[in-house]
Formats: sequence, structure tokens, C-alpha cells
Amino acid sequence: MLDKDTFAPRLEESVMSELNGSPFDRDSDLYRRVVAPHVYSALLSHAVRVGARCPVLVDAPFLGHVRAAADSGVLLSDYIRSVTETTDVEIRTAWVNTDTARIRERMVERGADRDQPKLTAWDDYRTAVLDSGLAQQGPAVVDHVVAN
Repeated sequence: MLDKDTFAPRLEESVMSELNGSPFDRDSDLYRRVVAPHVYSALLSHAVRVGARCPVLVDAPFLGHVRAAADSGVLLSDYIRSVTETTDVEIRTAWVNTDTARIRERMVERGADRDQPKLTAWDDYRTAVLDSGLAQQGPAVVDHVVAN
């Protein structure tokens, strides 16, 4: 299992601290433009290498990938194949449907430093990310939808 939150957190924190002073920023345009593409590319490349030898589960939101797949009118698995340039690894995707109140509750319970900026500006985070159309785009481009 590869978990995006544990894949390269110190790298993300140090880069974002240097760029904008906010080590846990994962939602700004700056993060999405400068850091996320490289972290997700490395995570997917690693997953494909491991997946060529044994099954691998990747736990990550892939929000940018979901948006790009939806905008391109392709399945997320096909989009991932295209960006990783792989055809020999089976890729299946899942979207976990969770309402925003439950997401907030889980963040509070988790108590992780990385969630504090989101919780502090909850209405902004909910509007910009959770209520941004992803709840409709995600299920439309994945192989499986899980009600949570």
C-alpha cells in the first residue's frame, strides 16, 4: 500500500515552507502548480513499478487527475495510464463518497497538523475543494464508487 500522506511529507512540508511559509498547504494554486504534479508523478511511477511485480493499492485523492480525466472525457484509469506511459499494469480506480460533515469530523478526530489549515478556514476549503464539482466528477470517471 502506498499512501500519499506518508509518501513524501517532509519534502512537501519543506518546499511549501520555503515557497509560502505554510508547511501543510496542499490546496493552494501554488501547491497544485509547483509541488503536486511532481509528488503525484513520483507516487504513480513508484506504484507502476511495484504494480508490475505485485498488486499495489494507492491511497491518494488524485483530485487534479480526476479533474483532468473528467475534462478530457476519459476514465481515470486511462488518464493514469497516459501520464505514466504504461499499458502492462492493471489499473482500477475507486471514488469514496463521503459527505462534507463526515470529512470534517474525521479531520478533527485525526488531529493531524496537516488538517489544521483546512479546519481553520473550513468554509473556504469546503467551497474550493469539496463543493467544487469533484463529488460529481469523481464517480463519473472511476471504476468503482464506494458509499461511505
